[in-house]
Amino acid sequence: MPKKKTVDYDEPVFKIDKQTHEEGHGDRWNALGFSGEEEIVNLIKICLQEGSITEEDILNKPKEYPISIIHPVESPIKICSLLAKKRKNHELVSAYPIFEGLLNDVTIGDKYTWENKTEGEVEITNINGFENFVFAPFFVQNSDNFEKGTKTSIYLSGLAYNIQDAPMEFEVGEGDFYEEILKEFLDENPKKNKDDFSNPIIRMDGLVMLFPTETHTLYEYRGTILTLETIDFFDKKISRAKVCIKRTEDEEKMHIFLYISPDRCLNCKLEIGKDIMGIIELQGYR
Repeated sequence: MPKKKTVDYDEPVFKIDKQTHEEGHGDRWNALGFSGEEEIVNLIKICLQEGSITEEDILNKPKEYPISIIHPVESPIKICSLLAKKRKNHELVSAYPIFEGLLNDVTIGDKYTWENKTEGEVEITNINGFENFVFAPFFVQNSDNFEKGTKTSIYLSGLAYNIQDAPMEFEVGEGDFYEEILKEFLDENPKKNKDDFSNPIIRMDGLVMLFPTETHTLYEYRGTILTLETIDFFDKKISRAKVCIKRTEDEEKMHIFLYISPDRCLNCKLEIGKDIMGIIELQGYR
């Protein structure tokens, strides 16, 4: 079972004053459509037999660091198997999916190291108010680039835990706004009454929202599919959508690739231009 760590903050973000760090990858594999232990172990075996050691591990890291083996190297979705040397043998520390992302300029904030000392999460910020934790698949390997205050560029991606069609409009039937619109209607139409008034409809086309949940790296998301393609990953067909996760008044934007398994689409058909919403996890690496 994933281990959970509770962190208290003096200044809660979006009124969430306690968030957990979930240490484990079962939910990530499940979100891709791999649910059984045998199926996941088979993927790890394939990775270890056919994969390649990352260039950073070959060139830069001492022997006591874990080795990252990647497979398939050319795929937008990869398996990463972490091996640590234990005496004369090697031990599998972890294995998880890595997703090709889009490059974004950020400043590094706090770090959270998992109990195994090789994996972790990094807080990233930018000048437009974006301030969120992401899972860092090369946490130890990228440690020199993850010093607090470092300005850098990282590849950002997202994995959908569930996705559905986002509502495009809603009706307002009470409140100050409703009363103001009703008053304007009656002032402009003195021969009519409240029964003749139609409740105002608010459109939400293109709305972008990203809110934290009680778990670091997981977010409630709403946005629009800008591009869409299908990625073959072993026997799975995974949709990859380019979406915006942050937009400001001066049109500065942050984009990611969002990976969506058909198993996680809740009665929705993915199409370019469609507004979607759901729970996503953010991942970022150098």
